[in-house]
Amino acid sequence: MKQRPAPRQQSFRPDQGARDLAAILISILHPLIEKNPKINSLIKEDFPTDAPLILDAPARVAERIPIEVKAAKKENFLAFYLNSRNQLIFSETVSIGTLSASLVHPREVFAPAIEHASAALIVAHNHPSGDCSPSPEDKAATKRLKESGELLGIPLLDHLIVSPRGFFSFRENGLLS
Repeated sequence: MKQRPAPRQQSFRPDQGARDLAAILISILHPLIEKNPKINSLIKEDFPTDAPLILDAPARVAERIPIEVKAAKKENFLAFYLNSRNQLIFSETVSIGTLSASLVHPREVFAPAIEHASAALIVAHNHPSGDCSPSPEDKAATKRLKESGELLGIPLLDHLIVSPRGFFSFRENGLLS
């Protein structure tokens, strides 16, 4: 019977081994953390950065919306209040509607904007159906919010419709001009 050679053991050197181990762990865990929104949001809550969150693109706003909201069975209407540099200063769920409608009024959207001295805002809501196409009601509500923002001097920068499958941006699709 042939004997196999013993596996070669590498010695652990604190100066190099720890760095190698950290690099290996990061390369293994990073893709898992990035793909799991729950872990990702926990890490962001536990290890907040000092850098302000800049919401200057629809994809950045969509990333900020929890998967629980995107997949909710009722429409959730959220508002993101920004300073003059598009840095997030406050966000909240303005209303939770029904399976197919979100009841939102400009008064509920703009009261926190005034309270927090916002320079601009972005709104978003989910579609429980998973279809991110805007309905006629979505277009009418967006128009009403845009006009209200113009009167108050707090512009509506975008309105996103989200689902677990993706998002629709009114601005990117030319519906907010």
